[in-house]
Amino acid sequence: MISQNPNFVSKEELDILVKYALKLNETDKWDKSDPSPNWHNRYIHASTLVADKENFGQPEDILAYKTLIEIRMRIKEHIIKIRNLGVPLYSDTLQLVRWLPGNEQAPHADAEHLDGREHPYPWRDYASIVYLNNDYEGGRIYFPDHNLELSPEPGTMVTFPGSTEYMHGVSKVTSGLRLTSASFWTLDPNHSDRLPI
Repeated sequence: MISQNPNFVSKEELDILVKYALKLNETDKWDKSDPSPNWHNRYIHASTLVADKENFGQPEDILAYKTLIEIRMRIKEHIIKIRNLGVPLYSDTLQLVRWLPGNEQAPHADAEHLDGREHPYPWRDYASIVYLNNDYEGGRIYFPDHNLELSPEPGTMVTFPGSTEYMHGVSKVTSGLRLTSASFWTLDPNHSDRLPI
């Protein structure tokens, strides 16, 4: 099931995160350790906002971190409720993500490959995406097997399973800057990022 949840994030929370992401756009703080050309310099892990005292750890970093954690706690409760889970749920990732003009993503699943090849993240049972802005063109999430294409409004949270049944992609951003926050969820405690949820 693909769950769309408008107004999941308050205007105040959106303002904090968008303002922070736009400020980061003027810095060199986006993660450059990912060797993939598709993701290099495009995201920042929430954990780095408070871990690196020299480059982060300022009041605006801490506010963005706390806001992301508060939202993620609500996402966890939502997934547990709609999936009727009777077991603990953990998150392995919490990121701010920027999508620049020209960025896109081909259809994929977050935990499986269609051809049966080993997936790098087989523990990712669910994904969640929070949409932070809409002042961009393109960048629509689509689910080809469900004949579904979405342009969620700011504050919307979308969640879906990581299996190939929920393959999804993102159409090319043609102008503007698309901002999201992504989390992945697992039933396996060994893959928890250990951040508060």
